[in-house]
Amino acid sequence: MFDLLPRGRGHLVVAALLVVVIGTQLALPLRTQAALSSQTAVPTREQLIWTAERYARNYVQKREDPTYGYTLEFGYPLYLYFLGEMYRDLHRVTGQPLYRERFLRAARFVQARASGGLTWHQYVGYGLFLEQPDPLYNALFSELLLDAWVDTQDDSFLDSARGAVRALPVLYGPNRRLATVPQDYAFITYAAIAAYVNRTGDGDAELVALGERLYRHAASLYDPATGRWFFKVDEKELNRFDTHAAYYELVTAFTFMRQADHVRAVYPRLYDEQRARLRPMMRVVTSHMLTSGTFNYATFVPDYTESAGQTIWALELYERAFGPEYRWLADNAKKTLINRQLPDGSYQAAPNNKDVSLMYSDAVGWGIAGWAAGDYPKLDPITYMTLLPAVGKSYRPAGR
Repeated sequence: MFDLLPRGRGHLVVAALLVVVIGTQLALPLRTQAALSSQTAVPTREQLIWTAERYARNYVQKREDPTYGYTLEFGYPLYLYFLGEMYRDLHRVTGQPLYRERFLRAARFVQARASGGLTWHQYVGYGLFLEQPDPLYNALFSELLLDAWVDTQDDSFLDSARGAVRALPVLYGPNRRLATVPQDYAFITYAAIAAYVNRTGDGDAELVALGERLYRHAASLYDPATGRWFFKVDEKELNRFDTHAAYYELVTAFTFMRQADHVRAVYPRLYDEQRARLRPMMRVVTSHMLTSGTFNYATFVPDYTESAGQTIWALELYERAFGPEYRWLADNAKKTLINRQLPDGSYQAAPNNKDVSLMYSDAVGWGIAGWAAGDYPKLDPITYMTLLPAVGKSYRPAGR
């Protein structure tokens, strides 16, 4: 979940488990359910996959809607991305055809709900959508649509992905001020452009330049002296950095690590810049985490359950590249995801917040499934070579 509110208001056989499948729902023997609900040992990969499957089958599928794909809630259509990618990764780790079907269903609803020019508008409740389209949807949906194209070779998905990305230079036109754009929005869009260019070979100069412009805006909010990445321009000016900002610093670090191969291929110098920031960034991020592996996101979600889904994936990416210093937090986040799942497969936004919704739980299923699917870029530094008799350093990556 990403910040859509003003500030101040984010074939599997499990040997250890006896699985009973009832229709499309998943049920466990009561003794096993009780054991999982009071997890003290670090959950296994199989237990976490099971948790994501319960969420997907028992909770999410009951909220399908023939018009919008899923129940219309505040923040729609954002969760089409997270739920769609969750189903794709569940199919990859279990091989169950149902999950592939649900992934493609989400991709088709992304196509169906697009406005003219392939843009999307946020639902804010009371039957109302925001008038202005949100570029974040274009960035995220381009990934979902490209994944659907790769899995099906249906060119309609490629056409939609191309349209979504090609709309970004219009949405972020030269007259649009970036001062109000949160750093994570800018960075996610930059990484999405890199992924699109690298996956399709469509190296449109205007598009590549927009990616760098968005990166430079996001990077301007980073403080190299402290490792803090401020959420917005006004917060940096006020030197206001809190746990909400730290959560979105994790989102940015995670986005970079997850998309590192694409960023490296399209923006090699920017890849090196960002890679060098990861250690200080993660020191800041983890110092603001709760011991549960979650964040104090806002007053209404002071112990943000959903954030644990991104924690386990991000810290796994980091550990494989830099070492296990934060493994204990990842382990605690895994326990949190097991212990806080409700009997119907859903999650409350926080222990003290009884609200249950797709918007404040979609990243749990996405995070677990993505973590289990195991796509982990190496995050190696780029080796540069010096070309003699040139003066100074060549910025041509070795082997390019």
